[in-house]
Amino acid sequence: TPIKAGAIVTLDSTSTNTNAPVVKQAAVTDAIFGIVVYNPIQSTFIGNERIAIARDGDIVWLPAAAAVSVGADLYFNASNQVTATVTAGNSIVGKAMTKATQAGDLIQVELGFRTTEAGE
Repeated sequence: TPIKAGAIVTLDSTSTNTNAPVVKQAAVTDAIFGIVVYNPIQSTFIGNERIAIARDGDIVWLPAAAAVSVGADLYFNASNQVTATVTAGNSIVGKAMTKATQAGDLIQVELGFRTTEAGE
């Protein structure tokens, strides 16, 4: 399955490649490895292609799924959109650095990956 720039990815534990990490699209409960960085030459990637990945502490632009306030912890959905809607057990992508007033707005996100606990 092709991966696009902005995809939230996890390490592929089934990979047998010992020369480099292999990633796949993350499910909302997976441990996040990073975000695929936009590349002006190529925006979709398939198996065995090299990609750049943003990691913890980096700041990236991601689309919002709904309105988001500055400073909110952000989760993600299957469409790689971020949301401030708390969902226990889901992975947190990071914090909103700018606000979104509606779905589809691009916001700056400071990456900080973690998984919520029950009751969080």
